[in-house]
Amino acid sequence: MVRHIISWLWAIPALAQVQLHSVHPQGHDEITYSFNVPDNTSQSGSGPIYFQINSTRQVQWFALGQGMQMAGANMIVVYTSGNTVTVSPRSGVGEIEPLYNKDAQITILNGSGVHDGVITANVRCDTCLRWNGGTENVNSSSPWIWAIKYGDSLNSVSLSESITQHDDHGVMTIDLKKATGGSSANPFAQMARAPVSSSEEDPGFAAFRSTVKRKKTAHAVLMIVAFVVMFPSFALGLHIFPSKWTVNIHGTFQVFTLVVVTAGFGVGISLARQIELIDSYHTIMGMIIVPCLILFQPAMGLLQHRFFRKTGGKGPFAYMHRWFGRLMIILGIINVGLGFKLAKAPRGAIIATSVVAGVVAMVYVVIIIALGVALAPTVLHTLISHYLNRKSLRNKPSVHITYDEGIQIVRQFLFYASKHPVEDLQAFTRQWAPSPHWVRTETITIPDKFLSSAADAVTKQLGPKGVTRVGGEKWWQWRGPSEELKGEWIEMRNHYNQTEGAGGHCNRVMLYIHGGAYFFGSVDTHRYMMQRHARKLKGRVFAPEYRLSPQFPFPCGLHDCMAAYLWLLKFYEPKEIILAGDSAGGGLALSMLVIMRDQGIPLPAGAILISPWVDLTHSFPSIVEDNPGDYIPPYGFRHKPSPAWPPPNADDILEMKRMSRQPIVTAEDVEKAIPQPNSNAEETAIRGYTVHEDSPPPAEHAYPGQQQAPNPASLQAEPDNIHVVLDGKTVELKDQIQLYTTNQLMSHPLVSPALQPSLGGLPPLQILSGGGETLRDEQFYIAHKAANPTAYPPSDVYLDENDPTRETLNKYEPTYVQFQVWDNLCHVAPTLSFTRPAKYMFRSISQFGSWALARAQNGEVEIVDDSALSAVSSNSLKDEDVPGPQTALNSPPGAPGPSSVGKAGDLLPAFHQYMIRQRIDKRGHVFPLDPPSSYPVLQIPPAQIGAINPSLIRMWLDAKKEWDIRFAKEKLRVQSRRLKELAHGFQDFDGECPPPSSLAARRAAPGVLPKRHAKKNYGMMMWSGWGSKHDERRVEMEKRAEQSGRRSTRVSTDTGQAGAWSSTPATNPRTEKVTDKDLANKSQSNGYTAVCRDKKENLSNGDSSTARMSTDPETISQTLSQKSAGPILILPGVNNNKFTDENASTRALFHAAGSLPMKSDLSLAHSRYRPSSAAGSAAGRSEMLSDTASTVGGDKDSVAYMSMAPDTASTRAVTDARGVIAPMAGENGRRSTDTLSVLSAAGRDSMSHREVSKTAE
Repeated sequence: MVRHIISWLWAIPALAQVQLHSVHPQGHDEITYSFNVPDNTSQSGSGPIYFQINSTRQVQWFALGQGMQMAGANMIVVYTSGNTVTVSPRSGVGEIEPLYNKDAQITILNGSGVHDGVITANVRCDTCLRWNGGTENVNSSSPWIWAIKYGDSLNSVSLSESITQHDDHGVMTIDLKKATGGSSANPFAQMARAPVSSSEEDPGFAAFRSTVKRKKTAHAVLMIVAFVVMFPSFALGLHIFPSKWTVNIHGTFQVFTLVVVTAGFGVGISLARQIELIDSYHTIMGMIIVPCLILFQPAMGLLQHRFFRKTGGKGPFAYMHRWFGRLMIILGIINVGLGFKLAKAPRGAIIATSVVAGVVAMVYVVIIIALGVALAPTVLHTLISHYLNRKSLRNKPSVHITYDEGIQIVRQFLFYASKHPVEDLQAFTRQWAPSPHWVRTETITIPDKFLSSAADAVTKQLGPKGVTRVGGEKWWQWRGPSEELKGEWIEMRNHYNQTEGAGGHCNRVMLYIHGGAYFFGSVDTHRYMMQRHARKLKGRVFAPEYRLSPQFPFPCGLHDCMAAYLWLLKFYEPKEIILAGDSAGGGLALSMLVIMRDQGIPLPAGAILISPWVDLTHSFPSIVEDNPGDYIPPYGFRHKPSPAWPPPNADDILEMKRMSRQPIVTAEDVEKAIPQPNSNAEETAIRGYTVHEDSPPPAEHAYPGQQQAPNPASLQAEPDNIHVVLDGKTVELKDQIQLYTTNQLMSHPLVSPALQPSLGGLPPLQILSGGGETLRDEQFYIAHKAANPTAYPPSDVYLDENDPTRETLNKYEPTYVQFQVWDNLCHVAPTLSFTRPAKYMFRSISQFGSWALARAQNGEVEIVDDSALSAVSSNSLKDEDVPGPQTALNSPPGAPGPSSVGKAGDLLPAFHQYMIRQRIDKRGHVFPLDPPSSYPVLQIPPAQIGAINPSLIRMWLDAKKEWDIRFAKEKLRVQSRRLKELAHGFQDFDGECPPPSSLAARRAAPGVLPKRHAKKNYGMMMWSGWGSKHDERRVEMEKRAEQSGRRSTRVSTDTGQAGAWSSTPATNPRTEKVTDKDLANKSQSNGYTAVCRDKKENLSNGDSSTARMSTDPETISQTLSQKSAGPILILPGVNNNKFTDENASTRALFHAAGSLPMKSDLSLAHSRYRPSSAAGSAAGRSEMLSDTASTVGGDKDSVAYMSMAPDTASTRAVTDARGVIAPMAGENGRRSTDTLSVLSAAGRDSMSHREVSKTAE
């Protein structure tokens, strides 16, 4: 007992000398931090110091640290587990969770724990005077940091336990001199709590902290405004307000932004040095981003500006400037986030900045990718109005929100595009849109020899007068920047793998000609539609990238498409090919068929025309009616003036033609041709027309292209402008109306196939028309014209021009036509492939295509049966989708009642008078069309067909006036520039006169041949992805169906009862009047078409596969020019419309002019693979090969067997021999050799090693 008393007495002096300094964090009286520095530590500058960390409130964790910020701080974090206290030494490494410091030396002293809800941690620290991030002077004041996280206990004893971000934190100043005193023992043992004072900042530190705060704010504001707002906003100005002034404004504003960034960067560097953050991630990124922007962006922008002034186009610096700037903006915004984290910015500032950045990014994406601020209001307005007016849309396709939104987006897109130059729209639609992974694509280059053959065919079809009208035959073969003709194969990858695995040959090929009003669009914009055609047909689609107007006007695109077809004929038989096209592509397809028919080129199995544009004169009534269900602008297509469009007017062209006759054209001559300011010529150039008040009105109808000059397109010709009467005054149009061709050529039958003398003699056609589209009348007309050619002749004016003897009008038999009118649908409804009506239309297209192929191949064709899987099949229709009285009530007049006669995609019914006439509602129900007599469009007098419609001209002029006033200066400037360019071109084609809009007319001028820069089109990619969703689901459903053993296909057969197929046109025997003299003359024809196919060769496709075609131009060239294993039979160039003994004799086959013996070699350079006559051909028709008086009989060996020399080709030598074609009479007399080969299986089997040869004259 005495011993204990003595020990207490000894300890009293020591305890009396202990000095504690305690503080509360500002605003947190429940937290207490107490300090003690032993005397020997104070005197020596080394040794331990003591802390007591105390909280009277439940906390998740609380901490104390040495330093002014987390980076480099020496910290002690306290948390609990039950009544146990865990003290974790940690090191601050920036604005992230502090890391456990295993090198720290701390000791938890007695008295630590949780007692009556009070958390106490008594700590001795032996490494707190020197640590990895700094030192502590116990004889002066120093900054300390603190942090608190309220919440439930962590319940952990792990020293490296993860902790979440604090609720509050701060900096306080601690003067350890006030805590000096005592020995190196536990100063908190058995001691009462010392008086506690609130922490206070010394004046010097308060000033320092205020300076840091101001710099943080200034740095943050400058950088956020620059990177989040100014850089992207000023960049958008180039896209929203494109003009020459915009570039200067853009440059000025962006330089100003760089000044702001430089100021913010300077403040940030100063701040980082002041608070020792120069090595943080945020600072390092800033030191990379800002100098790069300052050094590179202005330089690249200036270089592009200089490049543009020289060439007028974009160079590599433009793309470097754009994409480097976008990258720097993105990195800058990311660094803003890192700065927020480093500065522990308030949550409100972070949210506000994020909202602003998100809005700017959204607007940027919409404008750059989705084509502008115009689409967002459209989508929102359509969404609201759709559901407000849904009741009125019940029986229209717009009742489906996807259809309603889709058509409004397309309409707004065209309106938006009209405010930009033609080149911008072409560039947008020419951008690359990637295909889905389940679609296989392959790009092909078509050899020049097929372009040459196609040019010969087009030239022969035009004839001498037509060649003169188009301006010659050389300029449209010049390709310029288009370079080679390319095309793309599109097919389902699984179908390709199946064909490859079976080692087979695809016998279903669709040649698809994309639309786009002849001046925009590409394979990329239409691939999402073509891939569905390929999927449903279980075949391949080939799409050529033909040249577009106005840079390459008629007949450039037609020339390219013909070359693509001739190239396909090298590898596929005509009966394996379907021709298809939409809108302008449908018009091109129809013109191609006419050329094939007239030039003896084998015709395909059929053709599908989707909303074809076949009358560029716009002479039918529907073009001027109100068509709210369509997206085509009622005033046509108009665009901001640019180097491509519009061309100089007729007066300017006439002046240039006059100058071109001069030996030398000087710069002064060109300047004189440019309209002078404030002159009548300038006013006419702006308006584009002249009003003649005193001149007598022209004839009743205005027919474009009916010039009086003998050489209308020659350099000496006066312009034959269109004259129409408006309000009693004669208006003479000087500006070009259509981008595809000149005003004089709008009525050419290859430009407007509706004006063809006859559309008979063609393969079966499927013509699909939208009941709500602007062009529906002309589609009605050509469908009935093809099925009854003589009942729908064009005006006598055009017949006198193109068929003066009326031979073509009466020559050909009617064409089989399936004509479908889809209730209220828009132009080219498959564009909205994601909508329900479009899905039905795709089914109908695949059904007709498979029928035409099955008919041509005399077999069965298997296609995808979506009705077995689709959600829009008849088995899954809701009650409201079943046609009822309401449907009948809203049907066109004369509809047969509420009950339909089938569904879209059903097998074809029998043709009636060469037609299948159907009306289809939005649910896919089929109804018969009313008789032709009930449709006014079919009662239009022939004289009105092809005549200019004054009402349409008035609408066009009114809309054009608005644009001409808005862009008057731009138009004058562009036309003046074009005049200077044309001064080079008119003297360049040896007397030819290319259209003024063509690149060929000004190809010699500097800077008119810009390079193509392909890039990804994100807007088109999203649209295509939207349209591809249905196909993606169907591909997956087909896969599951096959795995489960269910059928996902069905077989299509020839159910249309259209007779036997022939690759040659069927003519009307009543019109065949040919004399022996005619036969003798025609037999001397020096041209012929030979298309040979090698079954072994045509199965290569540029890879190791044996089931595809060879794409190597060299291989193709050798194949065409070298002789094959067997002879190529070139049938004599005789007129086969008359059945004569000479035509049918064996001697004519082997000895007449135009035939080749077995050893002969076929030279492509000589033959050029085309016929020489436009009078038609019966290549392969059996009339040529029949002889009613011949002794040759039997048809068991009905394939021409050519393994014999010409000397053995007498009638006696071939009697009963293999290879002689038996006589055929009646309807069978019009069958081709292909048909015979199909019908005679025995002959085909024994000839499997032979070539199949197609011949014309």
